[in-house]
Amino acid sequence: MNYFDVFWLLKKITQQNAKKQGSNSKLTQAEAHATFEGLKIDIAGKYANLIKSMLLTCFYAPVMPIALIFTIVGLILTYWVDKVLLVEKIY
Repeated sequence: MNYFDVFWLLKKITQQNAKKQGSNSKLTQAEAHATFEGLKIDIAGKYANLIKSMLLTCFYAPVMPIALIFTIVGLILTYWVDKVLLVEKIY
């Protein structure tokens, strides 16, 4: 769900509208900076989710060994989604 961000989509639409207006734009410099700045990343939240996944896996692994596989797949997907977000949505 990190990849599908509605607020990022709204920001892109706002950026496209500002680009269309060009020199006729009524944006101040501060508003233009706020409109075109990159994606904000919550590193603390990402680390918290990582640690939570690892601790839950350590807790449930003796009862459900398949949890290790699910966690590994989840961590790999999280890694690639975060990597794509950094490359695509920052710029």
